[in-house]
Amino acid sequence: MAAAKKTIKKASPIKKSNTPKASKRGGKTTDGTLDQKILSVLSGYQAMKVTAVPKIDVCEQCGYKALDTKTFREAMKRLKDRNHIEYHSGKMVSITPSGHEASPVAAAIAPLDNSTMHKRIKEKLAKWPKGAQIFEKLLDGKEHDKKVLCEEVGYKALDTKAFREPLAFLKKMEWMDSNRGSVQLTDKVFPHGRPSLKA
Repeated sequence: MAAAKKTIKKASPIKKSNTPKASKRGGKTTDGTLDQKILSVLSGYQAMKVTAVPKIDVCEQCGYKALDTKTFREAMKRLKDRNHIEYHSGKMVSITPSGHEASPVAAAIAPLDNSTMHKRIKEKLAKWPKGAQIFEKLLDGKEHDKKVLCEEVGYKALDTKAFREPLAFLKKMEWMDSNRGSVQLTDKVFPHGRPSLKA
């Protein structure tokens, strides 16, 4: 009789785990880099004493143009479901204590001096052609006439979108006050002391 052949069973391939990796901060987990990017943006603002941030600003800093982009929308929903973020009126969003714990450590470091603070603000203004230039003009801490400021940066009309929008952004972040045609940076822009206002 012929000897029975031994059947060798092949080992089944090891399946990769779909469990998201824990972040180094607080042992929390998120579903991918977009979640971390959103938390990083919000933590960065919190370190700059800004709590509520326009959702569109977070969206754009994460590389998306519209709030209804599916990938961004789903990431925001995940974070909200985990109580890492919360929504406010006026399409604003803020990070929660648990979200802060889940965010990258570096993003939560407060500016160590005024120049670091100013650099971070200019990065937020980079979406506008002359956003950083407008901000530089205001860094003396003095009150500036909007019409004069508009002309100094090369625009002819106050309602020019590229001039109007960065000012509106600075005001919304509480980095600038506006009063009767004049604008002035707030104390939040100078966490380590305002410059001398002497002429």
